[in-house]
Amino acid sequence: MLVRDGPCAASCRWIICILNLILFVSSLLFFLVGISVQYFREWFVDLLRSAFQLRFFSTDENLPLKPAAQNLPFVPSFAEDLVTILNDVYIAPSLIALGVTFFIVSVVGFLGIQRQSRGILSWYITLLFLLSTLSAALCVVFYLRIESVQDRVEVYLYESLGDPSKNNDEKRYLNEQIHKKYRCCGYKNGYLDYIRSPGSKDLPDYCCNVEQAGDTDSAICSIDSFTHKTQIYQKCSKKFWVHVNRFYCLIMYVFGAIAVFSFLLGLMSGIAPIIKTII
Repeated sequence: MLVRDGPCAASCRWIICILNLILFVSSLLFFLVGISVQYFREWFVDLLRSAFQLRFFSTDENLPLKPAAQNLPFVPSFAEDLVTILNDVYIAPSLIALGVTFFIVSVVGFLGIQRQSRGILSWYITLLFLLSTLSAALCVVFYLRIESVQDRVEVYLYESLGDPSKNNDEKRYLNEQIHKKYRCCGYKNGYLDYIRSPGSKDLPDYCCNVEQAGDTDSAICSIDSFTHKTQIYQKCSKKFWVHVNRFYCLIMYVFGAIAVFSFLLGLMSGIAPIIKTII
């Protein structure tokens, strides 16, 4: 028996039941999100593209893209390619697997509570601790893959926008807008992306912080123009990564929270029979 009639034992049973209900609802949520990302790619890409247009590709922090940039065919393909890169760490399969696992564990939990069976309770506790371990492992995997994905995004940004030899007028326009908005320079190697030949020192005007240099009228942007590196903006990929990193941090926090929640629920379920014997 899981619990007997009694105020303390009954309270434990209801607490476990409520927490297990949260687990059940979470299973449906994770499964639906995973399915959406995996099989409704067009919808997910469109959502991500809209976010990019408002947060990264806009010429002002609070305004959407200018009409000329908003209609660039390059922007949709950019968002779709980035979805492929970001999904390289198997976000969708991980969410689907967690959703299915959550569902199985929650069903076992409801059966254990309803039948008040020690055998089912033992399986329930075991599955909860396994789920906690799996979630913690996924959290670590995502943490270890962040740097790899960051490098891939960096290379992609450079090849798509920063490489002068591959840029057409549309990409050059978008590249200039991004640099001006975020006050950044280059994507892969910072200002070195614009050193096109050995000995060349000239940089695009938007790469330099001329106000900090103290000469806003006649300053020429080049490596030798300023003595301090802070007067040449940092690379744009760092600015962009802030948005991507929030996404990965959210996933990591979710997996970490699942690990803690599953562990505590398993611990509480294991303590319930002890409370029953004491009372």
